[in-house]
Amino acid sequence: MRLPAARRGSMKLAVILSLVAVVVLALAAVLIFYPWDPGPSGRFSVKPITVAKEVSTVAAMPTGAGDAADDVQQAIANFLDRAKEIRQQRAASRADVKELTEQLDAIEKAGVSAGTILPFTCSRELLAAAGKGEFNYAEKYLKDAKLEWRDPERLLYAMEYVGTTAILEGDIAEKQGKPEQAEQIYTAVLIYGKRLADTQVRVWIQLEGLTAEESAARALTLLWEESDAAKAQAALDYYNAVTDAHEKIDATFGELCRRANQWHAGDLLLFARKHGEPAWRIEAILTMGMARQFPPGRKYNKALMRYLKKAIHDENPWVAKAAEWSYDLTPEGANTQTSGIE
Repeated sequence: MRLPAARRGSMKLAVILSLVAVVVLALAAVLIFYPWDPGPSGRFSVKPITVAKEVSTVAAMPTGAGDAADDVQQAIANFLDRAKEIRQQRAASRADVKELTEQLDAIEKAGVSAGTILPFTCSRELLAAAGKGEFNYAEKYLKDAKLEWRDPERLLYAMEYVGTTAILEGDIAEKQGKPEQAEQIYTAVLIYGKRLADTQVRVWIQLEGLTAEESAARALTLLWEESDAAKAQAALDYYNAVTDAHEKIDATFGELCRRANQWHAGDLLLFARKHGEPAWRIEAILTMGMARQFPPGRKYNKALMRYLKKAIHDENPWVAKAAEWSYDLTPEGANTQTSGIE
């Protein structure tokens, strides 16, 4: 027996409505429970920030045999050893590195004379490094180091004050009437800074490199201003270009990675996926681990974890190591990192 046409039509309509309801509920469940990626804020560009002038306008990068990383590591080790000695001599209760950096800062502020004696020297190591064409510092000396969001303060200070101290040594050479020696030292610091700035592991290493480049370019400008106006202008132009890049990188790094109230999951994912420099990818990934633990990033935990799970297998070993750290980070672990949060 056939059902009346009107009833058959109503049954078809009921089936269609039921299917629509199922689809709507399924879509609602996806929208609610699937960890969709948040979009970027639009504050940042992933285009690399570069120095507008070439270092070759001031000094030629070395092409000789040997790895400069060994000399730089020796200078850093000497700095840390000297800091420890000063602490032991003075029975200082404060951190050893702090003790040495304050001494160097005081000398820098007061200025140097021909007879100034520094508590630490490193020009010999940087001059040796400036003659060697390779610089495999990250591969040799950072490969097995702990990779985490927090900066390694002792190494950071050592990298900074190796450059600062060498500049002071150049200043002393100038005071002693040895401009050629001063030029060699300043140029060695410039090369040292350029190499750190080009290191694609951590942005804070790049920032230390830019600081050294600024100091060296400024010192060369002053050294040459009386003897060679063209070289002095080239050094000044390079100084200005480095300073401009330094300010932009520092500002982006602070906003993206160091200010908890500005952490934006969408921006971190953008940098991790799209930035052309591995160092920025690494910083963004490390910051994801922190952002997962604190608002406002906590609500995007699932989306961040989904990305990190894939990034653990990235072809860049530093990126993979950073992703593993962030993926495994716990709230307790994050609390040990937060002294650097502004």
